Amino acid sequence: MKIAINGLAAETGGGVTYLQNLVSSIIELSEHSIHFLISATAREKFNLPTNNNSLTVESVHISGIRSRLWYEQTSLPQYIICENIDLLYSPSEIPVLWCPCTQIVANQNPNLYYNVNVEKRFWQRVRERVLSVALEAAQLLSEATIFVSESSKRKATRELHISENNVYSVQHGVDSAFVNASTNDAEVTNAGREYILLVSSMYRYKNVNNLISAYARLPTATRRKHPLVVVGSKTVEAEYTREVEELARELGVAENVSLVGRVSETAVRSYYSNAHLFVFPSLVESFGLPVLEAMAAGVPVAASASASIPEVGGDAAVYFDPEDPDQMSVIIERMLEDQGLREDLVARGRERVRDFTWEKCAEETLNVFEKATNIEWTLKITEPVLKPGDRHCKSHKLIVSIRYSLTATTKSKDDYGATNAA
Repeated sequence: MKIAINGLAAETGGGVTYLQNLVSSIIELSEHSIHFLISATAREKFNLPTNNNSLTVESVHISGIRSRLWYEQTSLPQYIICENIDLLYSPSEIPVLWCPCTQIVANQNPNLYYNVNVEKRFWQRVRERVLSVALEAAQLLSEATIFVSESSKRKATRELHISENNVYSVQHGVDSAFVNASTNDAEVTNAGREYILLVSSMYRYKNVNNLISAYARLPTATRRKHPLVVVGSKTVEAEYTREVEELARELGVAENVSLVGRVSETAVRSYYSNAHLFVFPSLVESFGLPVLEAMAAGVPVAASASASIPEVGGDAAVYFDPEDPDQMSVIIERMLEDQGLREDLVARGRERVRDFTWEKCAEETLNVFEKATNIEWTLKITEPVLKPGDRHCKSHKLIVSIRYSLTATTKSKDDYGATNAA
């Protein structure tokens, strides 16, 4: 089977990590032919096999979201026809409106169906509303929809006009490189100190401001011994970064808080390996990969009890209300002081990450692909006509237009229950 994976929306961070590992695992596990489309500007961020005949990497020259959307809706269908693609996988919510092959869409953006209480600019609200509509349309225009956690899938089906038919959850994996990462890297600041770590880009929903407030509530001696280090892009929402920096100054903790910014993947792993405690205060996540990365690196985790995070962390983390800096501070202090608790969480974390591998993610994704391309249809032919614009068959001939209905059954699952630990 020829599979095209649309990675044009992946420029940095989690999107690149996901597609890098998914594509690499698929070509190792299967004999499918993969056509991987990525932005030319992001090409160097992917470390993909160069000597594998099953993989074709297409670098597409686009500039900005409008250019990408135009390419996806006009040039991509032509590419699918010319390359005789059997299935298109688009992991960025937006379906191809006139897709000439089987299409699967995935969602990675929890802001589309979680009502997060953060300030948003007008264009952000418009963008999220447009993407919400696109996600709803995706179910009508595609054979399957993938979410990256059960909680995200359930929330989306409740909040949006999405049926549970042909909707799947496929969890991400964690790179084994985090397990034995080097603790020596020239980029790592505060090495040798028992620092508290957060790995996250500076988006408002990441809730770094409440983490700063919680940190400021710690005793002075504790802050001196345990500086707070935040690793991740500071430019995604530059105004928010400035607000966080100003908050740290106002609360008198700026000298013990380091907003490092973006660093290399090797340095990220070293930051994890050197950390004394990992704190993840995000208000919402579709998955929460940094929680697993910290566990893989042998770092105890305190995390937000919101959205999918407890589903990912399980019983290997201590949870807090992300909107309650007092509770967050109490839990952080408790974990810094209780070595037995930290050791227990480290052991639980190492066991927990065994359930999350990129090979498993690839296998489950391939299973969805197989189901989507082998769906049994109940066909009802009504007013058959030949007209331009109908889907092309593999020989590129016009086909009879038909209306169809899909008969499928799905099993409902109980909502995931998480208990906050204090």
